[in-house]
Amino acid sequence: NLPGKVTLRIYNLAGVFVTKLEKDNASAWLDWDLKNVNGKNVASGIYIAHLDMPHIGKKVIKLALVNDK
Repeated sequence: NLPGKVTLRIYNLAGVFVTKLEKDNASAWLDWDLKNVNGKNVASGIYIAHLDMPHIGKKVIKLALVNDK
């Protein structure tokens, strides 16, 4: 569950920037199309997500992505 406004920056384990997602609505969810900043599909693996939530704080989480394509 996410607050109304969130900026999510995703990096691979090498620290390379993958993409940035932003949400500014009442939905509790944020959808990622599993593409990087250049529009290419990302590989399966572990990613690090930096969440910035104004007036709430920041959080860093790990994401496990399994792409079956």
